[in-house]
Amino acid sequence: MNLGLLEAEDLAGKLAQVLRGEASEAVLSGYGQAHHSVWRRLLDPAGPPAPDAAVKPWVAAHRRAILSALPASGSALALLLAQLGLGSP
Repeated sequence: MNLGLLEAEDLAGKLAQVLRGEASEAVLSGYGQAHHSVWRRLLDPAGPPAPDAAVKPWVAAHRRAILSALPASGSALALLLAQLGLGSP
């Protein structure tokens, strides 16, 4: 699942909690901030993460596309990048 779908799922869950009366509207106030840092990393104007010295050439050449397709954010994204031999964006 890509990041946009993960965000949609998160927002739908929060809205459902509010509509069912299980949470106050305050849970929605921090939603944008929670996801803003992830998007800032993905769309960093400095470019895609730099490849490590031992990264496979195909991964290095396609790192921008790989970054946008990874099904993770936060620490899970950092772990996947490390496994691919890419530095954190």
